[in-house]
Amino acid sequence: MSLKKDPKKESAKILEERWPNLFNYDDPKPVIVGLTGFILKQAKDQEEKALLRRALGHYFRRIKYTNCVINNTHRYDLDGNISSEITVEEQAYTQNILNKFNKKKKEAKEAKEAKEAKEAKEANVLSLPKLQSNKKTPAIVIKKKRTVQIPN
Repeated sequence: MSLKKDPKKESAKILEERWPNLFNYDDPKPVIVGLTGFILKQAKDQEEKALLRRALGHYFRRIKYTNCVINNTHRYDLDGNISSEITVEEQAYTQNILNKFNKKKKEAKEAKEAKEAKEAKEANVLSLPKLQSNKKTPAIVIKKKRTVQIPN
Protein backbone atom coordinates (compact mmCIF):
# COMPACT_ATOMS: atom_id res chain seq x y z
CA MET A 1 0.00 0.00 0.00
CA SER A 2 1.28 3.49 -0.75
CA LEU A 3 0.27 7.06 -0.04
CA LYS A 4 0.64 8.21 -3.65
CA LYS A 5 -3.03 8.49 -4.70
CA ASP A 6 -4.50 10.58 -1.89
CA PRO A 7 -2.19 10.71 1.14
CA LYS A 8 -4.84 11.84 3.59
CA LYS A 9 -7.40 9.18 2.67
CA GLU A 10 -4.76 6.46 2.52
CA SER A 11 -3.41 7.52 5.92
CA ALA A 12 -6.87 7.37 7.43
CA LYS A 13 -7.45 3.94 5.95
CA ILE A 14 -4.13 2.50 7.17
CA LEU A 15 -4.50 3.70 10.75
CA GLU A 16 -8.23 3.06 11.08
CA GLU A 17 -7.89 -0.52 9.77
CA ARG A 18 -5.02 -1.44 12.09
CA TRP A 19 -6.19 0.32 15.22
CA PRO A 20 -9.93 1.02 14.87
CA ASN A 21 -10.43 1.65 18.58
CA LEU A 22 -8.03 4.59 18.58
CA PHE A 23 -7.76 6.19 15.16
CA ASN A 24 -10.81 7.86 13.67
CA TYR A 25 -10.35 10.74 11.24
CA ASP A 26 -13.83 12.12 11.79
CA ASP A 27 -13.68 11.95 15.59
CA PRO A 28 -10.02 11.87 16.69
CA LYS A 29 -8.88 11.03 20.20
CA PRO A 30 -5.71 12.36 21.81
CA VAL A 31 -3.17 9.52 21.92
CA ILE A 32 -0.68 8.69 24.64
CA VAL A 33 2.73 10.29 24.53
CA GLY A 34 5.29 8.02 22.85
CA LEU A 35 2.76 6.09 20.82
CA THR A 36 4.46 6.93 17.52
CA GLY A 37 7.68 5.23 18.59
CA PHE A 38 5.78 2.17 19.80
CA ILE A 39 3.87 1.87 16.52
CA LEU A 40 7.02 2.31 14.41
CA LYS A 41 8.75 -0.50 16.35
CA GLN A 42 5.97 -2.84 15.22
CA ALA A 43 6.77 -2.22 11.53
CA LYS A 44 8.01 -5.30 9.65
CA ASP A 45 10.44 -3.46 7.36
CA GLN A 46 11.71 0.01 6.42
CA GLU A 47 9.02 0.50 3.77
CA GLU A 48 6.23 -0.16 6.25
CA LYS A 49 7.96 2.02 8.82
CA ALA A 50 8.12 4.93 6.36
CA LEU A 51 4.48 4.40 5.41
CA LEU A 52 3.36 4.42 9.06
CA ARG A 53 5.49 7.48 9.81
CA ARG A 54 3.81 9.43 6.98
CA ALA A 55 0.35 8.20 8.00
CA LEU A 56 0.89 9.25 11.62
CA GLY A 57 2.26 12.61 10.48
CA HIS A 58 -0.86 13.26 8.41
CA TYR A 59 -3.03 12.26 11.36
CA PHE A 60 -1.29 14.35 14.03
CA ARG A 61 -0.78 17.52 11.96
CA ARG A 62 -4.46 18.06 11.33
CA ILE A 63 -6.26 20.97 12.96
CA LYS A 64 -9.01 18.57 14.01
CA TYR A 65 -6.50 16.50 16.01
CA THR A 66 -4.91 19.61 17.51
CA ASN A 67 -8.32 20.83 18.64
CA CYS A 68 -9.12 17.45 20.20
CA VAL A 69 -5.96 17.69 22.34
CA ILE A 70 -6.93 21.20 23.45
CA ASN A 71 -10.56 20.31 24.20
CA ASN A 72 -10.20 16.88 25.86
CA THR A 73 -8.97 15.90 29.30
CA HIS A 74 -7.53 12.41 28.67
CA ARG A 75 -5.25 10.54 26.28
CA TYR A 76 -6.00 7.08 24.87
CA ASP A 77 -3.93 3.94 24.26
CA LEU A 78 -3.95 1.66 21.17
CA ASP A 79 -7.01 -0.19 22.46
CA GLY A 80 -8.98 3.04 22.80
CA ASN A 81 -8.88 2.99 26.61
CA ILE A 82 -8.26 6.09 28.72
CA SER A 83 -4.60 6.08 29.63
CA SER A 84 -3.52 9.41 31.09
CA GLU A 85 -4.66 12.96 31.65
CA ILE A 86 -3.76 15.82 29.34
CA THR A 87 -1.98 18.43 31.42
CA VAL A 88 -2.70 22.14 31.29
CA GLU A 89 0.86 22.65 30.01
CA GLU A 90 0.25 20.21 27.12
CA GLN A 91 -2.97 22.00 26.22
CA ALA A 92 -1.23 25.39 26.37
CA TYR A 93 1.62 24.10 24.20
CA THR A 94 -0.85 22.72 21.65
CA GLN A 95 -2.83 25.97 21.69
CA ASN A 96 0.40 27.87 21.02
CA ILE A 97 1.12 25.63 18.01
CA LEU A 98 -2.41 26.22 16.71
CA ASN A 99 -2.04 30.00 17.18
CA LYS A 100 1.25 30.02 15.24
CA PHE A 101 -0.33 27.97 12.46
CA ASN A 102 -3.32 30.32 12.25
CA LYS A 103 -1.01 33.36 12.21
CA LYS A 104 1.09 31.92 9.35
CA LYS A 105 -2.06 30.95 7.46
CA LYS A 106 -3.47 34.48 7.87
CA GLU A 107 -0.16 36.07 6.77
CA ALA A 108 0.02 33.78 3.73
CA LYS A 109 -3.57 34.65 2.80
CA GLU A 110 -2.88 38.38 3.13
CA ALA A 111 0.31 38.07 1.06
CA LYS A 112 -1.55 36.14 -1.63
CA GLU A 113 -4.36 38.73 -1.72
CA ALA A 114 -1.84 41.58 -1.92
CA LYS A 115 -0.01 39.84 -4.78
CA GLU A 116 -3.27 39.19 -6.64
CA ALA A 117 -4.35 42.81 -6.14
CA LYS A 118 -0.99 44.05 -7.45
CA GLU A 119 -1.17 41.72 -10.48
CA ALA A 120 -4.76 42.78 -11.18
CA LYS A 121 -3.78 46.43 -10.97
CA GLU A 122 -0.83 45.90 -13.33
CA ALA A 123 -2.99 43.88 -15.73
CA ASN A 124 -5.59 46.65 -15.86
CA VAL A 125 -2.98 49.30 -16.54
CA LEU A 126 -1.36 47.26 -19.30
CA SER A 127 -4.58 46.18 -20.95
CA LEU A 128 -6.08 49.64 -21.31
CA PRO A 129 -5.22 51.06 -24.70
CA LYS A 130 -3.54 54.44 -24.74
CA LEU A 131 -4.37 56.73 -27.62
CA GLN A 132 -1.63 58.74 -29.25
CA SER A 133 -2.58 61.75 -31.23
CA ASN A 134 -1.24 61.87 -34.73
CA LYS A 135 -2.63 64.35 -37.24
CA LYS A 136 -2.40 61.93 -40.15
CA THR A 137 -3.45 58.57 -38.66
CA PRO A 138 -4.71 57.73 -35.16
CA ALA A 139 -2.68 55.10 -33.28
CA ILE A 140 -3.21 52.84 -30.29
CA VAL A 141 -0.37 51.78 -28.03
CA ILE A 142 -0.67 48.13 -27.03
CA LYS A 143 1.37 46.65 -24.16
CA LYS A 144 5.09 47.32 -24.09
CA LYS A 145 4.85 50.30 -26.43
CA ARG A 146 4.01 48.55 -29.67
CA THR A 147 2.21 50.93 -31.92
CA VAL A 148 -0.47 49.89 -34.34
CA GLN A 149 -1.56 52.34 -37.00
CA ILE A 150 -5.27 52.47 -37.68
CA PRO A 151 -6.18 53.49 -41.20
CA ASN A 152 -8.88 56.17 -41.69
